[in-house]
Amino acid sequence: MNKLDEEAFCLMRYTRQDDIRIKVKDKKKRIRTFLFVDSKELTTELERYSEKSIQYKRATEEEIIEYSSREIELDKIADQFRRSHQQRQQLIKRWETILEQMQRKDDHIDTLAMVYQSNLINSSEISLGISSNQNKSTYERTRSK
Repeated sequence: MNKLDEEAFCLMRYTRQDDIRIKVKDKKKRIRTFLFVDSKELTTELERYSEKSIQYKRATEEEIIEYSSREIELDKIADQFRRSHQQRQQLIKRWETILEQMQRKDDHIDTLAMVYQSNLINSSEISLGISSNQNKSTYERTRSK
């Protein structure tokens, strides 16, 4: 019996080892399948994210280009505004200068008008004086005759 017990014991041990090997192989197979499926899914997900990344990169580049063109356009408008503002300032300065000249000329005309008026008054007084002197001299001449 001893030999039978040993054989039975050996058979049980080999059976247990075989079961363990089968379980290990089954686990390895499931892991490989899992890894393969996961790697496929991961590859698909990686491709999808790569495509999104490329799309975002293109969109960003387009926005950068548009931003740059808008910035250039804005710089041109700012330069044009500065030039217009400077021209307006020069025009205002010229107007102020012209107004000052006109004011000086008006003042000069007023002073000349006053001088002319006083000369007229003086000349009329002189002519009245002369005419009165002439009248006196004619009167005296006529009287002396």
